[in-house]
Amino acid sequence: MNDHVNDDIDDDLYANGPFEQPIAKRPPFYFLVRFAVDWAHSRDWKALRMGLPAIVAGSAVLGTLGIGRLISGKQWMAIYNAAAQAALKNNDFATADVCFRRMTAFDGATPAAQYGLAVTAARQGDEARARSLMRRIAPEDAAGYPAAHLWLAKDLLRQNARLTPKTGRVAAHHLRQSLAGNENNAELHLLLGKVYAALGGLDNAIPQFQAAARQRPELKLTVAGLYAMQKNTGASQQAAIAARDFFRQKTESEPKLLDHRLQWARAEVFLEHYDAAVEVLQAGLESAAPQRFRDALAEVYLAWCESIADREKNGLARRLELLNLALTHSPKNAHALMLLANLAAKDGDAADKARADLEQTLAWGVAPATAHAILGTQALQRNDFAKARMHLELAFQSNPQMPAILNNLAWALANGKNPELPRALQLAQAAEKLSDHPEIRVTIGTILARMGKHREAVTELEAALRAFPDRPALHGRLAELYEQLGDAELAGMHRRLAQPEQPRP
Repeated sequence: MNDHVNDDIDDDLYANGPFEQPIAKRPPFYFLVRFAVDWAHSRDWKALRMGLPAIVAGSAVLGTLGIGRLISGKQWMAIYNAAAQAALKNNDFATADVCFRRMTAFDGATPAAQYGLAVTAARQGDEARARSLMRRIAPEDAAGYPAAHLWLAKDLLRQNARLTPKTGRVAAHHLRQSLAGNENNAELHLLLGKVYAALGGLDNAIPQFQAAARQRPELKLTVAGLYAMQKNTGASQQAAIAARDFFRQKTESEPKLLDHRLQWARAEVFLEHYDAAVEVLQAGLESAAPQRFRDALAEVYLAWCESIADREKNGLARRLELLNLALTHSPKNAHALMLLANLAAKDGDAADKARADLEQTLAWGVAPATAHAILGTQALQRNDFAKARMHLELAFQSNPQMPAILNNLAWALANGKNPELPRALQLAQAAEKLSDHPEIRVTIGTILARMGKHREAVTELEAALRAFPDRPALHGRLAELYEQLGDAELAGMHRRLAQPEQPRP
């Protein structure tokens, strides 16, 4: 599990403030005092004119009874807090600050006022002051004000993409304290579980995820993954089955919610029910977002492919067939292309055996596009451009959207006998539209150089050089191009770098 912790807690967990009251319960003279605060800050004479009747009436009452006898300190606290919360919502930070300071005048020990001042400072961009105020009421080694603990935890996680043991312990402490009196908050349990998991403490993380999953059943699949990391197969399977049943029920009751179907398939893959996952996803190909399901199908086929060992009977044939299905649904899938490259990149006796096995599967009619792509790539590695072109042309006919096939066929066309440079360039540029792999720029640059377009070739090859700074052949081509362009100095530098024994920066 990644140790990067995402802060997915809503900012309004404590947004209403500790003293927020409904209008019906607000104490006497609330609106009079609220008006006075607003007008004193804004000097809005229109507001004064509109509020004059209330002022006259209120003054008469206050003069008769005395404000001190009618409004208690607790009620004043509620009045100022309500006014401060309203001011914050309107980004009126000066009024909010005044109101929170008035609260401290009535009761300097109340953490709500300190918290309000801290939030106001943070909203104004003064994070240093906000942290200082928050730490007064939420220390790192003791219990404090829950809302301030949460703010400090989120602030700490924002500042640290990767948690150290120390920052992790402090963040966990703040989150535990923020859960005080708020044990049913699934989001807090989830965030605390992520902190524990990032620190490697699965024994502590799992109960937090379980607590969150009681309110958010979609987290059961995450719980299953954590149990799997613990090697607790029984608990992992049980959680995965619960997740599968939950998502299946959701899909059946709300078929238009695509995420539920995708999660159902993920649960089936987790249980290694690959054929069931394929069936679930194929039903989504008729949805409004078919590409999401094609990509998901590719991942299922790849997981299924990697579950098959080479030593199994017809193991290579089955893996090639699944790899071919993955590339059919998602030709640019990086995982699939990596597996394809691994099958092609073999040396010596291993390469001969792999080639024989691939030719056998091709003779059986298994995954022709993938088999031709691998055999063509292997032929390129042997500089057998004629055979490479033959296999890659056949692969291209079967799957014209796979960038690896387009790029390798372009290379074969440009380097073999009787090169077809215009078609090679067209194929390489088509591959570039499908993938930003730097190897494609090497192909385009090489073709442009052979077409005599030296400046365009330099642009492509220098862009590829950022990815392949230690490739001697690339420096050699650039040396030739700069020599053609009349820059002997740069040509000499690249020629020296083309020597393998020379140190590279």
